[in-house]
Amino acid sequence: MPTPSLSAAKITAVLDAKSRGLTNEQIAKECKVATGTVSNILTKYGKNRDSNLPGGVDMPVDGRGDMDGDTVIVTTKPLSEAEMVNLFKIDTKKWVCTNFKTNIWQGFYKASKITNRTKDGTNTQAAHEKVALFQTTCSWKRVMTETMELALLDFLREEVRPLPKPRLPAMKKGDKVGTGAMAVWGLWDAHLGMYAWHAEVGESMDLTKAVSRVTNNLDDMAAKLLTWPDRIEKIVMPVGNDFMHYDNARQRTTYGEHHLDADGRYGKVFQAGLRCLIYSIERALDVCDDIEVVFVPGNHDMHSGYALTVALSQRFFNDPRVKFNLSPNPRKRFVYGETLIVFDHGQKATPVQLARIISEENRDVWGQCRFREIHVGHIHQARVREYESVTPTNGVKVCVNPALCNIDMYHHESGLIGEPVKSVEARLYSMTGPSGTLVAWARDDHSEALGKTLIKKE
Repeated sequence: MPTPSLSAAKITAVLDAKSRGLTNEQIAKECKVATGTVSNILTKYGKNRDSNLPGGVDMPVDGRGDMDGDTVIVTTKPLSEAEMVNLFKIDTKKWVCTNFKTNIWQGFYKASKITNRTKDGTNTQAAHEKVALFQTTCSWKRVMTETMELALLDFLREEVRPLPKPRLPAMKKGDKVGTGAMAVWGLWDAHLGMYAWHAEVGESMDLTKAVSRVTNNLDDMAAKLLTWPDRIEKIVMPVGNDFMHYDNARQRTTYGEHHLDADGRYGKVFQAGLRCLIYSIERALDVCDDIEVVFVPGNHDMHSGYALTVALSQRFFNDPRVKFNLSPNPRKRFVYGETLIVFDHGQKATPVQLARIISEENRDVWGQCRFREIHVGHIHQARVREYESVTPTNGVKVCVNPALCNIDMYHHESGLIGEPVKSVEARLYSMTGPSGTLVAWARDDHSEALGKTLIKKE
């Protein structure tokens, strides 16, 4: 903006003369100002002469029209820092403002000539008007020197390589949906948040070890599924099933009142559980691009398990590869080809009862399915039992899944020690029926570092 010592008209005249291609001496003679004044005006109000200014755009100048075809910027107030950033196209990732100053003052400029008649003759003089003047000053410096930035980029290009995209088993020519295999793979009875002391029960357990065991199992099972002879085209993942050891900050189960041996930091356990479930989906997506998550409520974590599954569904809300079944029905079903699979945690209805009631609950698909299975957990032991159903030549198979967790003091005192080696199973199916089972054994030998990264630091 013009300074108090120079009128807006004088500055405009100098800039107009420069736009016509005159030299500084010619401009000084035409506008009746000193050559040094012309240089100052052109430096301050002309095109950008400061190559160090970030953004490299034209300086705003005061005026009442266009110069060189560019719109002249006239401000009515000092500019804010954000407005300066927008005006000069400053990249705030590279530049930081170290000094910001605004100024407002009053100046005068000659508006027009007025004629007064006096006794001696006519007297012509210039009328002056007040004008508000504004000034905004910003100083910027690089967040990182250009030399260091270029050196860092060169280092990253040479030394850092992106992780390769997982190579999914490709569909062969002529393959159609349903020509591969489906895997049912879940983390049954993981009991994150359980605490055990080796002096009492023979083996210690804490949150870091539980997360490590979960991630190890996910890595191992994903590797096994990728080497399965048939292409895996779909994965069904039951979530819940006592994934959390307790359901609230009082360290109680959903309906129980006895105190559990547990990590008392409920928020930390919950966040670690969510990260583990996100990791499970990501590893499943390494195997195939059709994942269905089924919520199966457990007796330890009915509320927390549901909240975790809902949070998980929001994480993958815009991912069409991942679908969720959040039905309030405690039993969920899935039909694949000629196989009916029903999920239930198994804490209330016994296997005999479940085998008898699923025919009533699934009348609409019962006849088209030659194989009927119920998948449960709860007792922390792997079992398979078959029961006669209404079809004499076929039965209902109740598959009791093994647990991934160790035992706490309560189970140790009760003699419920479960299996000596913990594991998780993935059952495979073709369109014509069950085709095999894969087992990933629990181990705590290599992913404790990953387990720690999945637990939020305090």
